[in-house]
Amino acid sequence: MKRAGPDTQGGPVTGGALIRCEPLTFDAPATNWVNITAATAGDCNCSTVAAWPLFPGNVAQFGVVPKNAELDALTSCTFDAWIKLAANGFSSPVNRWTHLGGLILGNTGLPGYFDNSRGAQIYGATPLALGSWAHVAVTLDDAASTGTIYLNGVVDGSGLWNVDTGLTFDVYVGQLPGFWAVNGDINEVRLYDRPLSADEVARNYQAGRARH
Repeated sequence: MKRAGPDTQGGPVTGGALIRCEPLTFDAPATNWVNITAATAGDCNCSTVAAWPLFPGNVAQFGVVPKNAELDALTSCTFDAWIKLAANGFSSPVNRWTHLGGLILGNTGLPGYFDNSRGAQIYGATPLALGSWAHVAVTLDDAASTGTIYLNGVVDGSGLWNVDTGLTFDVYVGQLPGFWAVNGDINEVRLYDRPLSADEVARNYQAGRARH
């Protein structure tokens, strides 16, 4: 997969970013997802695939990056996105079930992650405010068996996590196929091939704060 360019201290972290679609806002309730290509997405690095195709047959459409060898090899990662909820409800803004789990939002808007190896949902302490942008990231570290939840650049919770060695899936943005759709907007989606440090997560928050 094509990597993003060199890091610049004034912008978001790019080192290890396997999927980076930064200028786009996906409006899940309006189902106006579009095919994303390098020609139309601007500052966008969505692996080597030509586009994020619409998943056929669903009312709420979403973005998908097809699975590949590099994604399959991941044992630790970071999911990172800006989210503006219109209404609460269990959802998964960006995920890779079951292999890496994914970033989830609980019924009351609590950010968290799913640990498929234990069948567990782990949440932070602070729910997202409806109608306002929030930066949410989860770092998943298989070597340390830990997951950490960040809200607006600050640690908001943590728990156990380990990579699942079972089936691998595509990377989905907005929902899983046919369910757990986000009722709101998602912007600046990233998937990293490593757990970002606390300073790096804070840097991503600061880099996007003025735009949200």
